[in-house]
Amino acid sequence: MARPKKLVDALNRNISKAEIEERRKEEESLEEFESISLTAPPWLEGDAKEEYERIIPLLKKLPIASLDLASVTMYCDFYAKYKEASQTVDIEGTVITQFDARGNEKRIVNPKYTVMGDAARMVRTLSGSLGMTIDSRMRIVVPKKEEVVDPFAEMMKDD
Repeated sequence: MARPKKLVDALNRNISKAEIEERRKEEESLEEFESISLTAPPWLEGDAKEEYERIIPLLKKLPIASLDLASVTMYCDFYAKYKEASQTVDIEGTVITQFDARGNEKRIVNPKYTVMGDAARMVRTLSGSLGMTIDSRMRIVVPKKEEVVDPFAEMMKDD
């Protein structure tokens, strides 16, 4: 499977000037897509809607478009499911007691704990694909390099 593309400024390998120019044109075409809405879609409710409204202003700083709406809403929905399941597990515990058909007590893993784990995996996957993790952002955005001033070099300069 091929590696995902990085933005030209985020590359740490040597590429030709022609390839740089081609990649810059591809990057510029990202700006042509319709921007994602600041308003949450009507089907998102509660915690999912709150999460959408929290992350969209932050995601606007990345090359995200309306085409990414499905991924963003899925992230928000799974985040809300994770939060709900987590709160239930906090109250009920990771193991619950059930009774079988004969009335025998049986201890099982709380189904909400399983939901919590599944939702956490989806949140992690989707957040990575949307640039919401530090390593995925590092592939998209290059941190600005601070210019180091060498005092000895300054003294050696002929003015």
